[in-house]
Amino acid sequence: MAAGALTVAWTPQSPAGEGSLCLVDGRPRVERLARRLGVEPDRPAEAVIAAGYARLGDAVVEDVEGPFTLLVWDRTVRQGLLARDRSGDRPLFLTESDGGLLFASEVRNLLAALRRRPAPDGEAMSQWLAGTSSRSNRTLYEGIRRLPLGHAVTLTPAGWSQWRHWRPVYVAPREVSFDDAARAVREAVSAAAERALEGARRPAVMLSGGLDSATVAATASASAGGRVTAYSGTFPGEPAADESARIAEVRDWLGIPVVEHAFAGESPLAASVEFMKAWEVPSDSPNIFIWRPLMRRAVADGVDVMLDGEGGDELFGCARYLLADLLRGGRLRAAMRIARSLPGMGEKPHPVWLWRAFTKYGIRPLIPRAVHEPMRRARSRSRGPDWLKTEAAASHRKGHDSWAWKLREGPRWWAELADTLTDWSEAIGAPDQFRRDGAMYGFEQRHPLRDPELVDLMLSLPPHLSFDPELDRPLARRAMRDLLPPAVLDNVEKPVFNPLLASCIGAHDRDRIRGLLEKPHPELARRVDVERARAMLEPGASRPVDWGAAVWRTASLECWLRLQEGRAPV
Repeated sequence: MAAGALTVAWTPQSPAGEGSLCLVDGRPRVERLARRLGVEPDRPAEAVIAAGYARLGDAVVEDVEGPFTLLVWDRTVRQGLLARDRSGDRPLFLTESDGGLLFASEVRNLLAALRRRPAPDGEAMSQWLAGTSSRSNRTLYEGIRRLPLGHAVTLTPAGWSQWRHWRPVYVAPREVSFDDAARAVREAVSAAAERALEGARRPAVMLSGGLDSATVAATASASAGGRVTAYSGTFPGEPAADESARIAEVRDWLGIPVVEHAFAGESPLAASVEFMKAWEVPSDSPNIFIWRPLMRRAVADGVDVMLDGEGGDELFGCARYLLADLLRGGRLRAAMRIARSLPGMGEKPHPVWLWRAFTKYGIRPLIPRAVHEPMRRARSRSRGPDWLKTEAAASHRKGHDSWAWKLREGPRWWAELADTLTDWSEAIGAPDQFRRDGAMYGFEQRHPLRDPELVDLMLSLPPHLSFDPELDRPLARRAMRDLLPPAVLDNVEKPVFNPLLASCIGAHDRDRIRGLLEKPHPELARRVDVERARAMLEPGASRPVDWGAAVWRTASLECWLRLQEGRAPV
């Protein structure tokens, strides 16, 4: 449709009115905005947002909640607004072409709108190969970038400008006991699960035997009146990955139906090629091959919304840099108590462990950003995965910045946690990956433990409540006491999938990858020591623990580069 200086192709939405156009992707909540405007909250979200834009201008986005990407355009003055929500749940990609701004919900949609396919982005390829996060929001296509979460673009006849409409702001934690905090967490998780179920016709939960997915399963089942089915993968013969015993414990405790799939071996490379053909970008994780059969079963059963426990490790994890704040305040005894209470320290921590904790979580965080950044870059010149060539290793280190949270205001513990729960998650590609995984098979993945209101609660609680020398996530464990079986609440083990990936590459993809790397694409050969990558495929070779992921990334990028030239990937 044409709207003044704007031309839009979009899934049809409710009309906003004659003078304006408003299009929304997601599940926006506009009750707060409707109250501010004095209009009925049950009006279509598009109509409320359009009315808000007419009165408030760009500030309208401050009162829109929930997961969304929106476009609002005033035809009369020919100006408008693009915006993404604060959780990053809904995407938006941008590129400039022929003096105009193109935007789309997916990279593949932008590619279809461009006259020519952009060249591969060299720096983004190096960072992707190394599996590190980038704060640049660039993609593998030169000139195509992601609009960051919590950001907006103002559109006017004179051009466009990007700005941030939301950022976390530090507020001193409220005084609350451990038990009261646990009750608040339980209520907030339950409310987040209920919001995640909105509009679902046949909801399900991806259930492992871990604390996070079990927490979602318990609260979602209660919110949905027991009409939630769990889907679980089991791994016979792979003890490092198999959690079938704890899955059974959760199933019996909650009394929910569980559909299980026993993994019998799949090709990681085949799953990767399927993904990139669908989305025209590689998968950020090799593990989609593990869950592909289970996802297909869920779709065949009619599941339209799949909840999971993603984000729980970060949400409920230990606020480690509280140690730095205590040291900065001269509270040495309190800092020592916190160091001794770091998860995993045990009853009598070794002095070496304590010294390492003081260095990593106490001293380094206190180094000013202006000093730390040059130190990091100088130290990184010769470092990087040994299968990446020097130039590529330097490129990925340039984009990867584990201390970017130092730019945030507030105590060190809060700044790092706030960054982890917002920008860091997007930098590693988590929202894009999970959205595409589900959509490729026909359902929507939702993540209650990434819910903004739940995140706000965790950022408002005293940080010392997250410390326990024996157990990680002590507050979440207390919150779920009596809702989950003791076998889950007391478990500290995590499944490990690296051996499974390596064995499946060996069984299904070894010869394919050898063939791919015989004559690698020049862009790959510039960045990867191909002989080193090929050597990692050989039985008995000297290789790092994560060699499977390294080989998978190398082969996947080669396939993607071939697809860019219209060649068969394998």
